[in-house]
Amino acid sequence: MKQCPQCGSTNVTVQTRLEDIPYGEPPLTIPATFPVDVCGDCEGEFIVHEGMLARDRAVQDFLMPHPRVTFMQLLSELYPETVVFRTMSGKVRAVAMIKMLDEGDPIALAWATDVMRDARDIIARQALWGG
Repeated sequence: MKQCPQCGSTNVTVQTRLEDIPYGEPPLTIPATFPVDVCGDCEGEFIVHEGMLARDRAVQDFLMPHPRVTFMQLLSELYPETVVFRTMSGKVRAVAMIKMLDEGDPIALAWATDVMRDARDIIARQALWGG
């Protein structure tokens, strides 16, 4: 059972907060959702370890989005809707591939993993051979 660090009461509940976190100079605002413990007796509020981790994760996600999101953004910028990709299950238009990636479709994720592996290999070869 949780205890309030201000008054010692065990009448503590967890509430979810949405807050804009300032980051950098000039400050950007990063939206973060995190848990806050609230004392029902003294109305004290405090952020516990889980809340701090959630705030840190929000900043990290803002600075370095999930690879799937980055890949989807890259596809949408590089390929018009009419481009068709060849996959194990047939041909898929770029717009459909982006939707499949967003939904976590296993075929699209396997395809994206293969593309990323190929890209990594090309970059490694260029680094080794000097271009």
